[in-house]
Amino acid sequence: MLRKLIKYDFIDFTRRMLPMYAAVFVLFIIAAIFMPTNPKMMEKGFTGIAGFIFIMLIIMSIIAMSVITLINIILRFHHNLLGNEGYLSHVLPVKPIDHYSSKLVVSVLFSIFTILVAIISAIVMGIILLVKTGNANSLDSIITLCKDIFKVTLVNHTVLTVLYFISLFISTINSVEMVFLSMLLGYQHRNKKVIMSFVYYVLLYFASNIFELLVGVALGFNIFAIKNGGFFYKNTLINSIISNIIIAVGFFIWSNYLLDKKLNLE
Repeated sequence: MLRKLIKYDFIDFTRRMLPMYAAVFVLFIIAAIFMPTNPKMMEKGFTGIAGFIFIMLIIMSIIAMSVITLINIILRFHHNLLGNEGYLSHVLPVKPIDHYSSKLVVSVLFSIFTILVAIISAIVMGIILLVKTGNANSLDSIITLCKDIFKVTLVNHTVLTVLYFISLFISTINSVEMVFLSMLLGYQHRNKKVIMSFVYYVLLYFASNIFELLVGVALGFNIFAIKNGGFFYKNTLINSIISNIIIAVGFFIWSNYLLDKKLNLE
């Protein structure tokens, strides 16, 4: 049943998010085609204004894509489990933990997809701009730079790179769960659901950061150490992974308890 729920949520999310991803990708390409490549042209009248507008549109599109992703995550969770659809969802022969897990998996996936779309769009835009300048050497230099970065990160610093991506992935799960839990806690208050959800999110955010600090102290890690890779320092990443796993598990158990025992539908 969990697989079917994930499939259903994934299809619904795709229907909502795919047009936005396509629009952002097309915007990056259009910006790359029409944006002036000569810095001196950016200082001239209409050309400079057009270049500035394209840059602002790119920045705003990335921000908008992140915000819309978050809004869709919130609305999907609200409508299916806390709103009118919640009555139907909870009478189905499906455990609350399956509903929650489905929303969590799909939300994390599309959070990652949003980041990937922004990165891929930026890369394509950069390639188009280099082709426009006709400077093949610059493109070759970037390819060489990417190879060097790959060599440094995955060959010379394999452990740090793996730890960094594990930490990033768990932090994404943690962030989504924090949103879900704050909504479940906020909906325990009938008259101030939205406000209390926001209050609980702020409290959970600060509590999570304090807990991460305490875990680092308990493990004897100097989490403020800025050496051997700065914030990518091995102990810092290990501390982040351990504390975020504990927090994510705690959020998961707490959220499912609220869904199963303390659910307060509209």
